[in-house]
Amino acid sequence: MKHRLRLRLTCTNPPLALYQDQVVEFGLQDRDGNLTPGVALPNGALLFIFEVQVEVRSDGSVYPGGRFVHGPPGGRFLYLGLRPPGGAWIKRIKVPLASIDAALVHAAGDDALAATVAGDRSGTVALQEAWHVALVDDNAHQ
Repeated sequence: MKHRLRLRLTCTNPPLALYQDQVVEFGLQDRDGNLTPGVALPNGALLFIFEVQVEVRSDGSVYPGGRFVHGPPGGRFLYLGLRPPGGAWIKRIKVPLASIDAALVHAAGDDALAATVAGDRSGTVALQEAWHVALVDDNAHQ
């Protein structure tokens, strides 16, 4: 069964707007390589609010999809990317989705799943705060 699922990803210690004296952009990467910027929080973190599609299969496994989801079945993830505008990637952060299971999808209902990652890392990162149910703030949409 397919569901729309809201996700709230917080990135602590995000890269600055200047990297090695060049202007850069940082955001949630879609499949076309476009970056969606986050919302700056008072503590300096960035918040990304977006939706994915998830299919909960009859065996209880979860298959995430949608414009922000990357990777092969069984190894799906999100990318946070850093680059000069229109340029080559300086770094990308892989945010794993494997820990989102059917119980979390059902528990989220109309709310969201939230997690936190560190922006001063690159490659596949461990979550600082694991995916969990979070109330939706409809005033915080991008």
